[in-house]
Amino acid sequence: MTKAQEATSAAQKTADEKADALKAADAKLAQAKQELASAESNLSAKQAALTTANETLAAAKQEKTADAQKALEADKEASAADKAAQSKLASVNKEAADLALTEAKKHLAILEALEEANEPSETPTTPSDNKPSESQNKSAFLAGIVALLASASLFAFGRRKKNEK
Repeated sequence: MTKAQEATSAAQKTADEKADALKAADAKLAQAKQELASAESNLSAKQAALTTANETLAAAKQEKTADAQKALEADKEASAADKAAQSKLASVNKEAADLALTEAKKHLAILEALEEANEPSETPTTPSDNKPSESQNKSAFLAGIVALLASASLFAFGRRKKNEK
Protein backbone atom coordinates (compact mmCIF):
# COMPACT_ATOMS: atom_id res chain seq x y z
CA MET A 1 0.00 0.00 0.00
CA THR A 2 1.15 3.29 -0.85
CA LYS A 3 1.46 6.16 1.38
CA ALA A 4 -1.51 7.82 -0.15
CA GLN A 5 -3.61 4.77 0.40
CA GLU A 6 -2.38 4.51 3.95
CA ALA A 7 -3.22 8.13 4.55
CA THR A 8 -6.66 7.63 3.04
CA SER A 9 -7.19 4.53 5.12
CA ALA A 10 -6.09 6.35 8.27
CA ALA A 11 -8.30 9.30 7.42
CA GLN A 12 -11.21 6.94 6.82
CA LYS A 13 -10.56 5.22 10.12
CA THR A 14 -10.43 8.56 11.90
CA ALA A 15 -13.63 9.67 10.17
CA ASP A 16 -15.32 6.41 11.20
CA GLU A 17 -14.18 6.87 14.79
CA LYS A 18 -15.43 10.44 14.77
CA ALA A 19 -18.77 9.30 13.32
CA ASP A 20 -19.06 6.63 16.03
CA ALA A 21 -18.20 9.20 18.70
CA LEU A 22 -20.76 11.60 17.22
CA LYS A 23 -23.42 8.84 17.25
CA ALA A 24 -22.59 8.05 20.90
CA ALA A 25 -22.74 11.75 21.77
CA ASP A 26 -26.10 12.07 19.98
CA ALA A 27 -27.42 9.05 21.93
CA LYS A 28 -26.20 10.57 25.21
CA LEU A 29 -27.77 13.91 24.26
CA ALA A 30 -31.08 12.22 23.47
CA GLN A 31 -30.96 10.37 26.79
CA ALA A 32 -30.12 13.61 28.65
CA LYS A 33 -33.02 15.39 26.91
CA GLN A 34 -35.34 12.56 27.93
CA GLU A 35 -34.14 12.73 31.55
CA LEU A 36 -34.55 16.52 31.51
CA ALA A 37 -38.12 16.22 30.21
CA SER A 38 -38.89 13.64 32.91
CA ALA A 39 -37.36 15.87 35.61
CA GLU A 40 -39.36 18.87 34.35
CA SER A 41 -42.53 16.76 34.43
CA ASN A 42 -41.78 15.61 37.99
CA LEU A 43 -41.01 19.21 38.98
CA SER A 44 -44.33 20.38 37.56
CA ALA A 45 -46.19 17.64 39.43
CA LYS A 46 -44.36 18.48 42.66
CA GLN A 47 -45.06 22.19 42.20
CA ALA A 48 -48.75 21.43 41.64
CA ALA A 49 -48.81 19.27 44.78
CA LEU A 50 -47.04 22.02 46.74
CA THR A 51 -49.54 24.62 45.51
CA THR A 52 -52.44 22.36 46.50
CA ALA A 53 -50.90 21.76 49.92
CA ASN A 54 -50.39 25.50 50.45
CA GLU A 55 -53.99 26.22 49.45
CA THR A 56 -55.25 23.51 51.82
CA LEU A 57 -53.12 24.93 54.63
CA ALA A 58 -54.43 28.45 54.01
CA ALA A 59 -58.02 27.19 54.00
CA ALA A 60 -57.44 25.28 57.25
CA LYS A 61 -55.94 28.38 58.89
CA GLN A 62 -58.88 30.47 57.73
CA GLU A 63 -61.35 27.89 59.04
CA LYS A 64 -59.51 27.71 62.37
CA THR A 65 -59.65 31.49 62.68
CA ALA A 66 -63.37 31.50 61.86
CA ASP A 67 -64.00 28.74 64.43
CA ALA A 68 -62.05 30.67 67.05
CA GLN A 69 -64.12 33.79 66.32
CA LYS A 70 -67.34 31.80 66.56
CA ALA A 71 -66.22 30.29 69.86
CA LEU A 72 -65.35 33.75 71.19
CA GLU A 73 -68.74 35.12 70.13
CA ALA A 74 -70.53 32.13 71.68
CA ASP A 75 -68.58 32.65 74.90
CA LYS A 76 -69.55 36.34 74.95
CA GLU A 77 -73.20 35.46 74.36
CA ALA A 78 -73.13 32.81 77.09
CA SER A 79 -71.51 35.28 79.48
CA ALA A 80 -74.14 37.92 78.69
CA ALA A 81 -76.94 35.37 79.12
CA ASP A 82 -75.43 34.25 82.43
CA LYS A 83 -75.23 37.84 83.66
CA ALA A 84 -78.83 38.46 82.60
CA ALA A 85 -79.98 35.29 84.35
CA GLN A 86 -78.08 36.22 87.51
CA SER A 87 -79.57 39.71 87.42
CA LYS A 88 -83.07 38.31 86.94
CA LEU A 89 -82.53 35.81 89.75
CA ALA A 90 -81.27 38.57 92.05
CA SER A 91 -84.31 40.68 91.18
CA VAL A 92 -86.70 37.80 91.84
CA ASN A 93 -84.91 36.95 95.08
CA LYS A 94 -85.09 40.60 96.21
CA GLU A 95 -88.77 40.77 95.35
CA ALA A 96 -89.42 37.53 97.24
CA ALA A 97 -87.39 38.78 100.21
CA ASP A 98 -89.28 42.08 100.21
CA LEU A 99 -92.58 40.24 100.09
CA ALA A 100 -91.48 37.89 102.85
CA LEU A 101 -90.42 40.88 104.95
CA THR A 102 -93.77 42.57 104.36
CA GLU A 103 -95.59 39.39 105.28
CA ALA A 104 -93.41 38.96 108.36
CA LYS A 105 -94.25 42.52 109.41
CA LYS A 106 -97.95 41.74 108.95
CA HIS A 107 -97.58 38.60 111.03
CA LEU A 108 -95.71 40.54 113.70
CA ALA A 109 -98.47 43.15 113.79
CA ILE A 110 -101.05 40.37 114.06
CA LEU A 111 -99.10 38.70 116.85
CA GLU A 112 -98.77 42.00 118.68
CA ALA A 113 -102.51 42.58 118.30
CA LEU A 114 -103.19 39.08 119.61
CA GLU A 115 -100.83 39.61 122.50
CA GLU A 116 -102.49 42.91 123.29
CA ALA A 117 -105.93 41.32 123.07
CA ASN A 118 -104.88 38.48 125.36
CA GLU A 119 -103.30 40.70 128.01
CA PRO A 120 -105.28 40.58 131.23
CA SER A 121 -107.04 43.79 132.00
CA GLU A 122 -105.70 45.87 134.82
CA THR A 123 -109.03 45.99 136.57
CA PRO A 124 -109.53 43.42 139.25
CA THR A 125 -111.52 40.46 138.12
CA THR A 126 -113.48 37.87 139.90
CA PRO A 127 -112.79 34.20 139.33
CA SER A 128 -115.66 34.02 136.89
CA ASP A 129 -114.00 36.77 134.82
CA ASN A 130 -110.95 34.58 134.02
CA LYS A 131 -112.75 33.32 130.96
CA PRO A 132 -112.00 35.37 127.85
CA SER A 133 -114.82 37.63 126.92
CA GLU A 134 -116.77 37.14 123.75
CA SER A 135 -115.10 40.16 122.15
CA GLN A 136 -111.67 38.73 123.00
CA ASN A 137 -112.66 35.41 121.44
CA LYS A 138 -113.82 37.23 118.31
CA SER A 139 -110.59 39.26 118.18
CA ALA A 140 -108.46 36.16 118.52
CA PHE A 141 -110.52 34.35 115.88
CA LEU A 142 -110.25 37.29 113.46
CA ALA A 143 -106.51 37.58 114.09
CA GLY A 144 -106.12 33.88 113.31
CA ILE A 145 -108.08 34.31 110.07
CA VAL A 146 -105.88 37.27 109.07
CA ALA A 147 -102.73 35.25 109.81
CA LEU A 148 -104.06 32.34 107.76
CA LEU A 149 -104.88 34.65 104.82
CA ALA A 150 -101.42 36.24 105.00
CA SER A 151 -99.78 32.80 104.93
CA ALA A 152 -101.93 31.75 101.99
CA SER A 153 -101.02 34.89 100.02
CA LEU A 154 -97.32 34.33 100.70
CA PHE A 155 -97.63 30.71 99.58
CA ALA A 156 -99.51 31.75 96.41
CA PHE A 157 -96.85 34.35 95.59
CA GLY A 158 -94.11 31.75 96.00
CA ARG A 159 -95.91 29.31 93.69
CA ARG A 160 -96.48 32.04 91.11
CA LYS A 161 -92.78 32.98 91.10
CA LYS A 162 -91.80 29.32 90.83
CA ASN A 163 -94.10 28.85 87.82
CA GLU A 164 -92.69 31.97 86.11
CA LYS A 165 -89.21 30.45 86.01
